[in-house]
Amino acid sequence: MPVRTLAKPSLPIARISYREPFDWRSFLRFLLPRLVSGVEAIKDDCYYRAVDLRGKAAVLRVNPAGHDGYLQLVLYGAGQEALPEACDRAQRFFDLDAPVDEIDTALSSDPLLAPLVEAMPGVRVPGGWTGFEIAVRAILGQQISVKAATTLAGRVAARYGMPVRIKSPVGKRLNRLFPGPQRLARARFNDMGIVGARIDTLRRLSSAVANGEIDLSPEADPEDAVERLCALKGIGRWTGEYIAMRALKNPDAFPDADLGLLNSLYPDRRATPRELAERAESWRPWRAYAALLVWNRGEVSGG
Repeated sequence: MPVRTLAKPSLPIARISYREPFDWRSFLRFLLPRLVSGVEAIKDDCYYRAVDLRGKAAVLRVNPAGHDGYLQLVLYGAGQEALPEACDRAQRFFDLDAPVDEIDTALSSDPLLAPLVEAMPGVRVPGGWTGFEIAVRAILGQQISVKAATTLAGRVAARYGMPVRIKSPVGKRLNRLFPGPQRLARARFNDMGIVGARIDTLRRLSSAVANGEIDLSPEADPEDAVERLCALKGIGRWTGEYIAMRALKNPDAFPDADLGLLNSLYPDRRATPRELAERAESWRPWRAYAALLVWNRGEVSGG
């Protein structure tokens, strides 16, 4: 990952290269309804979030660098020594190494996806700052709307996340780090609007990740992680595949029971999961990107 560091004593800045094209607006459009209040923000075409770097809180800003092929990353509240970790994690979050030409060519062969590829060339699968955060978000989103799940995630961060106070262009909008598995394994989640079964699942997940029984790190094997996730009571295949898409960066992960995807296949009826899975065979090994194209169309939410 080529990274060019721009030395400024008071404000660490780096440029991170990406494979062109990159539909930045579509990427932000997917993130916008999913932003965790207090943890993430979008302002003036820039993405901000509170992050933990080397055990120290900071605020990160990422935006196009002003010319094609690079994003600019700026850190507030951290020094130059934090840039390598921030850039590495941002590269995964923004999916900058995706072979977009290969993906676009492969998916354009399907008449359903061809116009979407033309409208949104260079689609990316947004990652997560940590795999655990995406897993929590996926569980909170089970059987409810994206808006409702985002509200619940904000409540979890507000109650259990570590407070941060760092000056940045978004000010007090960023005031929490998303809580880790050790913290949520002991959480009660009471009076937050989360149903009891979901609370139990969150605790089981948090304990499993905290104890090392489930690995959601970048080095994890996606297939093994999904199997372990689905072995936990309360986590089904949709949740496991969604986590694999975003947290584990499996390019072929595919939640074939997703209502938005099922509704996209035919104009007059909802497809069955089997019909969708059969159609999606031709999208391999890029089914995760096909899902993002459909979700980014704006007519369906997804995750």
